[in-house]
Amino acid sequence: MTSIGIGMLGAGFIGQMHSLTFGSVGVTKQSPRLAGRLIVLADTNLDLAREVQERYGWESVSADWHAAFDNPDIRIFINSGPNDAHAEPTMAAAKLHKDLFSEKPLARTAAEAFAIWEAAEAAGVHHMCAYIHRFIPALQLVRQMIAEGAIGRIRHFRSNFLLDMQHPDRSLSWRYSTGRAGGGATGDLGSHHIDQARFLVGEVRHVSAMARSWSKDASNRIFDVNDDWFVAAAELEGGVTAVFEASRVVEGHPL
Repeated sequence: MTSIGIGMLGAGFIGQMHSLTFGSVGVTKQSPRLAGRLIVLADTNLDLAREVQERYGWESVSADWHAAFDNPDIRIFINSGPNDAHAEPTMAAAKLHKDLFSEKPLARTAAEAFAIWEAAEAAGVHHMCAYIHRFIPALQLVRQMIAEGAIGRIRHFRSNFLLDMQHPDRSLSWRYSTGRAGGGATGDLGSHHIDQARFLVGEVRHVSAMARSWSKDASNRIFDVNDDWFVAAAELEGGVTAVFEASRVVEGHPL
């Protein structure tokens, strides 16, 4: 059995989900000859990192990602930190020749995302962004049916991702800050369904979009609130038309 050394940045909710799944590599039928080795978990909240270490079996924890991942036993670097901690650590891991698994959205801006891609290409490492919907069995079946022509020619794709995430009297998290998160509903929600369209139908050729922000931070900590809602009309490969809508403030759609 091959052991794959893993280092991860971020001990929050998503990081804990990755701790569970990557720590389970080797116990599934899909990967019977692989074993995930959880070597080091880095987070500035060291108390939280230690809790996650105890729960999921990380060998070590660190508050300093700069030194934590310079370890020859680490083969895969997982970035599950906040969006403003995606670019620099991921590019640094690429220079250390680690294969990269990045949480979505890949970065706050197109420029940051392109820089990450360039770093991965220059280092010759594998790089994947966590658009997990591609691996839902139902979507994979739909893709197969489309490829085989079983449901005819695709002329239009429409997707809605509507949630009720924000109470008006609750303080906003970092996800609502343009400076820390980049896009709001676009990156956090809508990017999943845009990726679905790319996976099922083809790449985006033309797009026109608009977005709006309505949320206010009850504690006045965040002033640069990003988008609560967006809608986009697009043309995909082959002339397929598409409409995407995503919102985190639609009443009656709890997370």
